[in-house]
Amino acid sequence: MQNYITDTFKTASENTSHTQTATESVINYIRNLILNRELRIGDKLPTENELCEQLGVGRGSVREAVKRLEAISLLNVRRGDGTYISDVRQNKAFDSLLYKIVLEDIDFQEIVDYRIQLEIGIMQLAIRNVTEDILKELKNNLFQFSQYITNEEQKSPVVLHDLDIQFHNILGKASKNRLLADVYAVSLSLFSPYMLSNYGKGQVQSSPEVTIENHTLLLNALENKDISLATYAVVNSTQLWQKWNDYTSSPFQ
Repeated sequence: MQNYITDTFKTASENTSHTQTATESVINYIRNLILNRELRIGDKLPTENELCEQLGVGRGSVREAVKRLEAISLLNVRRGDGTYISDVRQNKAFDSLLYKIVLEDIDFQEIVDYRIQLEIGIMQLAIRNVTEDILKELKNNLFQFSQYITNEEQKSPVVLHDLDIQFHNILGKASKNRLLADVYAVSLSLFSPYMLSNYGKGQVQSSPEVTIENHTLLLNALENKDISLATYAVVNSTQLWQKWNDYTSSPFQ
């Protein structure tokens, strides 16, 4: 398999057009070795000389490719030792997606639609795969949130925000799909500034039963394996945050 990939990318690098530079050819080669499981977490990348020879590219192209992949934490360069495939569970690839969304000034409605569609998909898988342990985690989180938000003492917006985010991260875990759970975490990061702002302004605290009800509906949907209820809860909850939101364009303006 690796010989086939090498030959393919060597041909591509020899016929590089304006659509793919030699550096991009090296990046795609390394990426495909990973996707085809020729390289796994902790494996050492071929040396600079080996990559140059295998792909028919210059040292500068290999170095730039490694630099770019290191920047998104896909590779770990150990000076004097070599370059290794990073543990993807610890890399910043999804942070890069978050920065891309921020820099491109994505409209808030797009973020809302993205969140709704993604969360419905998460709930569909969670309904199928949820375990008793996950249900216990969700119930415990909901209990903590309910106790805290209905307490007459002054409440910390940060604590409320963190409990809310935690609830949704548990939903992501319930899907049993690590890729979806990671992408879902990005959507939560996009909503995070709104959530913290609304908690800080007391909008949620003024109607604590609304958030408690929405989380309860999501939990009930999982327990009863009711996708219609899950869809209603997702749309209702997200539109509520949209209603409370003061912004009209970029969430980070």
